[in-house]
Amino acid sequence: MFSITTTRRLIAATTAVATLAAMLPLAASAASRPGEVWKRQQNQQARLQEGVKNGQLTRGEYNRDEARIQSINAQRAADLKANGGHLTTAERQQLNGELTKSSRDIYFTKHNGATQPGTDPRGTKTLPKLPPRGTPGYVADRVQEQMDRIHNGVANGTLTRGEYQSDIAKLDAVNSQREVWMKAQGGMLTSAQQAQLNAELDKTSNDIYYTRHNTNDQPGY
Repeated sequence: MFSITTTRRLIAATTAVATLAAMLPLAASAASRPGEVWKRQQNQQARLQEGVKNGQLTRGEYNRDEARIQSINAQRAADLKANGGHLTTAERQQLNGELTKSSRDIYFTKHNGATQPGTDPRGTKTLPKLPPRGTPGYVADRVQEQMDRIHNGVANGTLTRGEYQSDIAKLDAVNSQREVWMKAQGGMLTSAQQAQLNAELDKTSNDIYYTRHNTNDQPGY
């Protein structure tokens, strides 16, 4: 017969083992819990499905865009397997960079002139009216205005995929710098920063004008 003390010790030990066993699946689950990269993949696949449903993606466009996402997902799965269910900082940065590129590809194929039979291409956007230069929010308004010009170039066929990728990357770089400065300064930009950003936006504006008015167009335009 076990003594009361021995019995209590056995119960405590058994409880500890059971608790540890219950925690192990939770730890494994936490290690493989979907993160930012996985969520971005899911978002992009949802955009592809929406593009197929509304006719804006042709079969060829869908297959190419889906293949890119699957390739990224395969790399993510390999990285997770090699690191015990985790991604290193470098791996996460690489995957996010690839997802940014695939996101741009999806935008282009959903907004260009190629559609399923019987589906009208996406229309152009009305450009916002810019406030006087130097007013609060002027730089952000210029970024939006140039983004809309790029959108219109894709929609009316005057921007090729390569031109779109180049123009959007330049504009994103300027906007990223704007956001970094604003975050560091409580949502404000100094006069020098505004001047620098506006000078860079002058260049991107000229680039957008050139790519939209040169002789390179999407097939069929």
